[in-house]
Amino acid sequence: MNRIGRRPERWAVVAGGLLVIAAVASTLASPAPRVSLWGRDNLGLGYELYSFLALLTVFFTVALRMKTTQ
Repeated sequence: MNRIGRRPERWAVVAGGLLVIAAVASTLASPAPRVSLWGRDNLGLGYELYSFLALLTVFFTVALRMKTTQ
């Protein structure tokens, strides 16, 4: 906890890491892990682990690179 400190970007990374762990655990515990990992079709973007991790990566890349509101 001391390494995280009061910096909001570090808390965001920790929260994102916990979210990734929960998503991977959910996929592994799924009754259909292959569908949970890759999805059923290309129309339902965001519900499978592959798309979720890609969108989360884009979000955190943008969010952590923005230093000011400008």
